[in-house]
Amino acid sequence: MKIKKKCLRCGQEFYTIPSVIKAGNGKFCSNDCFYKYRRQDTIVKCKTCGKEFYVRPCYIEEGRGKYCSQICYRKKPSIKIKRKCLQCGKEFFIIPAKVKLGYGKYCSQKCHSKSRKDNRKRFICPVCGEEFVRASKISKFCSKECKSKRNKVKVICETCGKEFEVLPFFTKKRKRRFCSIECSGKSMRGSNNLFWKEEGVRYSALHAWVRRNKPKPLACKTCGKTTTKLYAANISGEYKRDLDDFIYLCGPCHDQFDKQKNKYPNKDPELIIEELKEANK
Repeated sequence: MKIKKKCLRCGQEFYTIPSVIKAGNGKFCSNDCFYKYRRQDTIVKCKTCGKEFYVRPCYIEEGRGKYCSQICYRKKPSIKIKRKCLQCGKEFFIIPAKVKLGYGKYCSQKCHSKSRKDNRKRFICPVCGEEFVRASKISKFCSKECKSKRNKVKVICETCGKEFEVLPFFTKKRKRRFCSIECSGKSMRGSNNLFWKEEGVRYSALHAWVRRNKPKPLACKTCGKTTTKLYAANISGEYKRDLDDFIYLCGPCHDQFDKQKNKYPNKDPELIIEELKEANK
């Protein structure tokens, strides 16, 4: 048999069994009333719809608990402050929360970006003397034309002797000594190169040096045959770094010259060349 009881919180009547009352329970109609009674929530009226709802006291101290739901919160009448744009002077409205955060100075994004452009630091061009706004932190001139007209110093190329203009900065510590990359490369050739060897040069490297520095004739020096396939033959056999010690011969003449040198090692190479010339007449 159930016993009729009254809820300690909301006052609503409900029924419960005697065993529950003996155990010390049966004082509240629901778990919701039980938890709200323990928290000792206060009844507040919603400012939008007027509905009563329970709020924790700590929420009220913090300034919350004014609306029963998110829907009522969104429907609340917004209080806006009247402000004046710092750029165009136009009046506009904004909520106080945004003003506290530091906003509400400009009516639009256009006015904000325009004020940033106008308030930027201006610099004077050293060439034309006009004021300009820097595109980057490095730029010193207002345009590319002024950059090309800046003061330059005349320098003579160490390779070809040609006169060219450079900035004064490049003359310090001899940074610019050549007018082009070709002249710079030529200056590093030959004895000026760091890896230059006067003696003990390899066979292939020596022949490549001869081909670069000694121009090829149109015909073979012994038989007089005109051909493009001419080879540098070493006269003395010592492979010195001397251009006069090499002669351009065609393939057959080069073979004959090497055979004669190997057959008669004590014979003068100049005589062998003369004999080959007479034999090919």
